[in-house]
Amino acid sequence: MSDKSFFSEPWFAKALAVATAHAAAFAGAVMSLAFVGQLSVKGRVVAVIVGFVTAVFVAPFLSLLIGHMFFDKAIPDEMRSGIMYLLSLFAMTILPPLLKFAQKLAGDPLGVLSALLPRGPSPSGPDQGGGA
Repeated sequence: MSDKSFFSEPWFAKALAVATAHAAAFAGAVMSLAFVGQLSVKGRVVAVIVGFVTAVFVAPFLSLLIGHMFFDKAIPDEMRSGIMYLLSLFAMTILPPLLKFAQKLAGDPLGVLSALLPRGPSPSGPDQGGGA
């Protein structure tokens, strides 16, 4: 029986196919270590993981968005790889502001929410008085 299913192929061929699809994301994550400064070994591992995961999860959405905005179709694979590379390269650059926002949100969630929502007229304004 010559069934060409997923399990009949060698495991390293499938692993290589998956790895090449995300090679640009991994390369960008490793290259980002040149820009993040002095980090411990644990910090470097976290930087690579954050860059890689950011690229893997955000790049498909961004590729779809760019494709529909500028090309009216799906973008080429080469451009998708470039987007993955750039996202993973700059993930650690955009992460600190997001962490500061998360800390501020955790400290005072209602204060952050009130700062983000537009202010309407107050219910006890000067025009609320009764009168003729």
